[in-house]
Amino acid sequence: MTYMWLKDRQPFGGLSHPRYMLREQMLNSGHLSELTIHVVERQDNGLYTCVASNAFGQDEKNNQLTVQERPDPPANLEAIHTSGRKVVLRWSKPFTGNSPIVKYVLEYVDG
Repeated sequence: MTYMWLKDRQPFGGLSHPRYMLREQMLNSGHLSELTIHVVERQDNGLYTCVASNAFGQDEKNNQLTVQERPDPPANLEAIHTSGRKVVLRWSKPFTGNSPIVKYVLEYVDG
C-alpha cells in the first residue's frame, strides 16, 4: 500500500517543513496514513486529499481545512463626506478570518 498527499489537487510539498508531520503505520485493521499540521496558519487553508494505492487500484479521501482566525482590520479607510457633526466613511472589506464579520467598532479621538 502506498499513500500520496495532495493539497488543492497538487502534490503536497510541505512535508519538509517542521510544522508538518506524516505518520504511516500498519494496524491490525489495515493501514494508517496521518498528516498532522502543528501551529496551523492561514496558508494551510485548503483541500487535503490522501490517495491510497495498491495492486488492485486506488481510492482517495478529501478533507477541507478551514483555519479560523481574527479578521484583518479594514483597509483603505477614507472619509468621503464630512459636514458639521456627520462623516461618511468608506473602506475595503478585509480578510474575514473565515468567519462572518458581525460588527465594526469605530472610535473617534478629538485631538
